[in-house]
Amino acid sequence: MHISIIENKKTISDLFISYAAEDSRCTVVNLYSSFRLAYKKISDDKPDVILIGTDLDGISVTEAISKVKQILPQCYVFTLNQEEQANSIVFNAIEKGACGYVIVDTQNKNVINDIYEMIEGKGAKGLNIARIVLQYFQYNEQTPLTSREVEIMEMLARGKTRRTIAQEIYLDINTVKSHLQTIYKKLQVNSKDEALRIARTNRYILQ
Repeated sequence: MHISIIENKKTISDLFISYAAEDSRCTVVNLYSSFRLAYKKISDDKPDVILIGTDLDGISVTEAISKVKQILPQCYVFTLNQEEQANSIVFNAIEKGACGYVIVDTQNKNVINDIYEMIEGKGAKGLNIARIVLQYFQYNEQTPLTSREVEIMEMLARGKTRRTIAQEIYLDINTVKSHLQTIYKKLQVNSKDEALRIARTNRYILQ
């Protein structure tokens, strides 16, 4: 397994490289301290795995993941961290194409095994990533919206007009408008776009 690393914190990259050196299954082929340089040259590395730091200069980790996956879609991409990440952060990275996250510290010498587990979807790490993804594809049980309001919001999210919604769920268009006003009030917003943003962020809808 050939690994390229994009990380500007030397303590993290050095520690990972030291662990990788002890495992015959992998080789670190390159280390980049800036994303700009990595983006230009990383294709030449022909990596199987790319590790991306979460505190890069001038670019967010999700944007970095997205750009890397555009040029190397076949690669397994992981974020590189010193501590556990919030589930929302992990999911955002996965949504952009990451396979998961790697914890690099002096207590985790099994970091290479963690990578293999996540690639294969096995072991504690693989199961944890699956759990996080599953959680973010489940409705939030604390939603303030009724089932009818969720139905209407998800139809809006799919691009349907109020009139079409009314026709498809056999409601008067004024009733649909009334539902929307109630939704806006519950979510404390004034527009469809704001309502959809909040509903998606809080998993009130899954569209």
